[in-house]
Amino acid sequence: MIDKRSSARRDTVLYLRITHRTSRVEIGRLTDLSATGVLLITEQPLAADEPMEVCIHLPPRLSSERDTLCGILTPKWSKPDRNPRLSLSGCLFETAPEDKELRGYLIEEYGFNSGTIDFRKRYERSKAMRDEEI
Repeated sequence: MIDKRSSARRDTVLYLRITHRTSRVEIGRLTDLSATGVLLITEQPLAADEPMEVCIHLPPRLSSERDTLCGILTPKWSKPDRNPRLSLSGCLFETAPEDKELRGYLIEEYGFNSGTIDFRKRYERSKAMRDEEI
């Protein structure tokens, strides 16, 4: 399979909830994130090329300022997960230009590559930030 992504994919440490923007019904969980798209794990495959307004529910550290990152999700493909009760869906995810910084922060702080995460570095950085708040 040829990789057509225009930006690097980062797996996520947290499987953040994604819901329909208006109904708040959960669609699935975020499993990876890039500057232009997301990979979701869902109970039902998503219909390709049917855009929907969605919100990613942010982790507690960010939700004190803001609860969600909303945008337009356009599924491009779906396939069965290893767990036969679940599906994976690759989607484009468009957000408002003013949310670019927040999206970049999510990728940087909650994303990782190559199966390794430097948890010690991440812990020390978050501890230093908490100490500054005191």
